[in-house]
Amino acid sequence: MTRSTQEAGFTLLEIIVALLVFGLLLVGLTQGLHVGLTAWRQQTRSAEAASDLDAVDRLLRQLLTAMEPGRPIDPVNINGTAQQLVFTSMLPQALQRADWRRADMALLVDTRHQLILRWSPHLHVQRLFAAPPSEDAVLLQGVARVELSYWSDGSWKAAWRSRLPPTLLRVRLLFPTGDAHRWPDIIVAPIRSNLSAETGNG
Repeated sequence: MTRSTQEAGFTLLEIIVALLVFGLLLVGLTQGLHVGLTAWRQQTRSAEAASDLDAVDRLLRQLLTAMEPGRPIDPVNINGTAQQLVFTSMLPQALQRADWRRADMALLVDTRHQLILRWSPHLHVQRLFAAPPSEDAVLLQGVARVELSYWSDGSWKAAWRSRLPPTLLRVRLLFPTGDAHRWPDIIVAPIRSNLSAETGNG
């Protein structure tokens, strides 16, 4: 073998060094890819959570703004505590049926930490048969509790019982300790609250 042929090849040491450098580059690229994928997943989860909260915000504003007062021919009451609100409103279009659109609703957080909208058809006529069973719609999961407040006579109250909605209604969603979710209070002025001077609270 001539000298020029020996100089044209690679020694074993050079090959080992090249493999080592290639291995280090591969490890660096793999770690970088892992970090990028982790960040992407976290960003996706955060975006999905924000989208869910935004949808809940819009739905609650729609339902509570359209909260119906009781009438002499339909004497429904609005019953609210700090943890639950029972009222009558118009169902969202996705839940409406051909034969009815108004529903009796309850907003609460159940034992599985789910924000629930429990609803059944509103029947203001005298019932000849048993009322239809209520249905639960899960609005949001992972909610520690809901805090409801009712504005009347210049202050927030922890309970409400009246044929008329309060002037303002505040919904505060609280998440478990360590959960990064934070959401501004939802404050709604029911559009029918000024139909009468009659008010009441519990």
